[in-house]
Amino acid sequence: LSLSLSVSPLLPCLSILPSPSLSLSLSVSPLLPCLSILPSPSLSSTHVPVGEDQAHHIHFARDVAGTFNNVYEEVFTVPEMILCDSSQNRVRSLRSPLSKMSKSEASPTACIYLTDPAEEIQQKFRRAVTDMTTALSYEPDTRPGVSNLVAIYAAFSGLPHVEVCKKFAGQETPVFKAAIGDLVAEHFEPLREKLADF
Repeated sequence: LSLSLSVSPLLPCLSILPSPSLSLSLSVSPLLPCLSILPSPSLSSTHVPVGEDQAHHIHFARDVAGTFNNVYEEVFTVPEMILCDSSQNRVRSLRSPLSKMSKSEASPTACIYLTDPAEEIQQKFRRAVTDMTTALSYEPDTRPGVSNLVAIYAAFSGLPHVEVCKKFAGQETPVFKAAIGDLVAEHFEPLREKLADF
């Protein structure tokens, strides 16, 4: 990728301006997010959900993919950005639902990885922090743990939050946690199979 780019597109992405003493790794660091968005032609993302603070990575990845495709051939899919600008659209930690889900969290059970085996995904959702109320509702301000799970289920099922709550009305929280674990694990199964081939 770096061979198809000049320095100028990298400049807006750098937090430190280049100088003769600047490490090469810092100069090419803006390419690293591109590697997760444009990993290979068969796995390239078509749509990438991001928060406003990460939008520049998608713009840059689009530029890189377009430039590379123009210089060589149509190799990369130019990804479309899905902008999640509301804090309520952010996926929250499964262990600490007041903070966003992040791979840098101390607890390995706080985050779902695309490569997690199905059993591990199900176990992480079973252990997700909720509250003592058994009824399911979407109230992010007062019930962040349960609301996070409702939002995740809604995103994977395509149902609105209200419909998710109706679907599981009268059922205990562990039943809902098992259902969301199954749904997410099933959704990622084709990706895990593709990755296993590499």
